[in-house]
Formats: sequence, C-alpha cells, structure tokens
Amino acid sequence: MTTASEKVRLSVDLLVPFINTLVNLFSSPNLEKKDLKKELIKLKINEISEDDWQIESTSIISAFKVYLLYSGRRSFVIKVDGLSDYKGFSFLETNKGIVIHDNAATNPMPLAKNLKEQFLKNYRRPFLVTKTFLNFLEGR
Repeated sequence: MTTASEKVRLSVDLLVPFINTLVNLFSSPNLEKKDLKKELIKLKINEISEDDWQIESTSIISAFKVYLLYSGRRSFVIKVDGLSDYKGFSFLETNKGIVIHDNAATNPMPLAKNLKEQFLKNYRRPFLVTKTFLNFLEGR
C-alpha cells in the first residue's frame, strides 16, 4: 500500500520532468509543427486540435488534467489541475511566469497542499529526469 507521502513523491517525480519537457519543447527556437505534434504524442498528449500554428489540447495524465495552448515560439500556456486526491492543486505556466495554488477548488484535498510544497522544492534547475517519468513515457 502506498503512503500519502510516497504518492505525492511519485506525482512530483512525474510532474516536474513532464512540465519541464513541455516548457523546453514550447521554447524551442526552430520547432516544426509536425515535430511538435510528434513530441506531444510521446508525452501522451491527445485530442490535439490545431488552427494554423495554434495547437490546443486537454488531456488526463495520471491524476491531473493538463491543458496546453501553443501559438508560436515562446507563446504558450501550460495548466495542470489536480484531480481526486489532488483536487485544489493548480499549476499555470506561460512564457511570462508561473502561478501555483493548493486551494483552487471548493473543499481542496489535503494532498493538494503537500503536492504544492514538494513540487516547489523540486521545480528548479537543473531538472532531473526521474524513473517515474521514464516509466510513464514507456507506458509502464
């Protein structure tokens, strides 16, 4: 049985490299649209809609709802909202900065605060690629 702290650690181990990969991808100076879509699919991002160069998607990744909007180099929105045990956790990153909350829902779950605290401790450079993230990419 997984403890609450182990559950939070595994979620942080997934989210930190996942979000970092998206930011690096969206910040690439020579990004081709077809390459962007390939990389998003590798990250299990589905339901990709596009209009000219704008790409938008909403996906469920583990216990999180992930919303992406990309409209050109360095013009992006990455929004991650916690589901179930993480209800209330909300992360937003744009090319302008980051906002993170643990009370972004009515009656937020206690793990949302733990997740926010651990996420902030680990969301700094250099970003490490974790075994949890690699297992996610491989579909384990």
